[in-house]
Amino acid sequence: MSVVEMFVHSGVRTAYLLFGYLRSLTRYGCGDNLAFRMARKIRVQYPGAIYHAMNRGDRREAIFNGDNDRLLFLETLAEACDKTDWQIHAWCLMKNHFHLVVETP
Repeated sequence: MSVVEMFVHSGVRTAYLLFGYLRSLTRYGCGDNLAFRMARKIRVQYPGAIYHAMNRGDRREAIFNGDNDRLLFLETLAEACDKTDWQIHAWCLMKNHFHLVVETP
């Protein structure tokens, strides 16, 4: 069982929070300067900006184990939108990836 699978079994919400960190470990290794590496430049947000956000499982692996995982993902996304005032205009949840169209306040 992979590390990601262990987190998925312990709770999908935990898996989403840790997914980026785990990917950075596999991409960059566990060196001392890991904290100083960034995958991309900081995304600039401005009022009314619309973004296409997506995430895909490594090696086309599933990120959702079923409809309960999808519902938990949508609940967690709703919590994030409540805290940040994001508006979700569209979403698509597939077995191994998802797409979001997000507007910033």
